[in-house]
Amino acid sequence: MFYLLISYRLLLAALHFNSNGNRDVARTSEGEARYAVRYPRFRKGGWVVHPIKEKPSYGYATHLMVSLVEEYCKSPQALQESSAVLSSAAPPPLTSSLQKVAKDEAVSLHLARHSRFNI
Repeated sequence: MFYLLISYRLLLAALHFNSNGNRDVARTSEGEARYAVRYPRFRKGGWVVHPIKEKPSYGYATHLMVSLVEEYCKSPQALQESSAVLSSAAPPPLTSSLQKVAKDEAVSLHLARHSRFNI
């Protein structure tokens, strides 16, 4: 389940980047471009001019929700099946490949390793 949610977040981040990747420079009420002066550390007192971009848009999220609701209204079963297919494609957790150690053995090794400090 976690893998599926992370995949969805990654896709949403890609949609946001593609939707807002080339925003225009913000303009003042007079129509002039807006800029900011920044003083990064690597310049050691020097300055850099950065254009101030327009605010990002989130219209893609509205379109995404509308299309999701439309698809769900058409066929709820198809969406459940596609979700099941995606969740079955998730890789196994990394811890499943590790060999388990007995707790008693782990505790005794831990105590042996730290016994030199408890004189």
